[in-house]
Amino acid sequence: MGKSLADSCRCTPSEYEKIWKSWREREERVERAAWERTRMLCLCMLQPWTESRLEARDVLRFPWEEEPREKDKPSVDREEIMRRYKAAREAAGLK
Repeated sequence: MGKSLADSCRCTPSEYEKIWKSWREREERVERAAWERTRMLCLCMLQPWTESRLEARDVLRFPWEEEPREKDKPSVDREEIMRRYKAAREAAGLK
């Protein structure tokens, strides 16, 4: 992460978490940029060999570009969760 061991040891847990999150976000941006360049190269190589105009997403789609799918969303509402919780609590003999 670019910090010495001594600097890392002086951080509080919350400071270290913030530093780690910032470092991880930067690493993700760098990785995504590399994949974007790769996709652009593929697009440039394929375009002369196709009759239709290609878009970058036609060549390769990335998970961070997709909309959340319906099946990824929670299928139960809060009332159903609470009903299941109460049933499990009663089955365990807790009130």
